Amino acid sequence: FTWDVYSVHENITAPSSMTNSSARRTTRNDRLTLLIYLWNASTPLPLILSVVSSVLLIQSLWIHTRHMQNNASGFRDPSLEAHMKAIKSVYSFLSRYITYFICVLLLYSRVFSHLSDEECMCIVILAACPTGHTMVLIWSNPKFREMPARIWDHLNCPVR
Repeated sequence: FTWDVYSVHENITAPSSMTNSSARRTTRNDRLTLLIYLWNASTPLPLILSVVSSVLLIQSLWIHTRHMQNNASGFRDPSLEAHMKAIKSVYSFLSRYITYFICVLLLYSRVFSHLSDEECMCIVILAACPTGHTMVLIWSNPKFREMPARIWDHLNCPVR
């Protein structure tokens, strides 16, 4: 995209061959327009794929969870709780990704003035969304939840 912009930049305006030298004609490169349309069309594609797959996964887990509840014999089934945690995690990932995508669009569209509070907030959110995704993955695993306690115990006891 950048190579095409620089190669077309010199042909954007050129003086007209008419007697009035202040009149200018604009030449338009259709390849540049096509690239801009392709870029705009491809930007939401990962979001669409993620939303569709997440919704299908949540729906499938929800149906399976309801089926398991109907066949459950005890009060609290561990696999039922695991399914509910998986639904919550997928929903959390989906909401973070949608928030991330909205912030990217706001920054690309240059709605906010440079270094304004709104732009800085979008940048902070862009940094926080992948971090939150990682934290959900780490803290949803029971073995990883025990690890800080073991590290803290090891730090408090210098020699064993």
